[in-house]
Amino acid sequence: MTIVVTMVIVCLNNGLREGWSLNTVSKGVLKAQMLKYFRQVEETGQELIVTDHRKPVLKIVPIKQPLLTVEEAFRGLRGKVEYLEDINTPTTDEWGEI
Repeated sequence: MTIVVTMVIVCLNNGLREGWSLNTVSKGVLKAQMLKYFRQVEETGQELIVTDHRKPVLKIVPIKQPLLTVEEAFRGLRGKVEYLEDINTPTTDEWGEI
């Protein structure tokens, strides 16, 4: 079970705006369960704020990369690849003895 403390900042300390809702975790808890929190950030796509004595000090954010299908990834190469020989022919002659 994943537990993330959600809190609402009610003051303007450290440049945070009133009413923001953040996923937060203390440094000590993060240290003990870092892999769990990293996986949660990856899976949910939500950022994680790390606190030190209840003050935000770090922000962990996922790298957002669009997932492409094989068709989308190689769309620009369609019709541009030229096969000079049968691609199913073994290439052991090129390697020689190892």
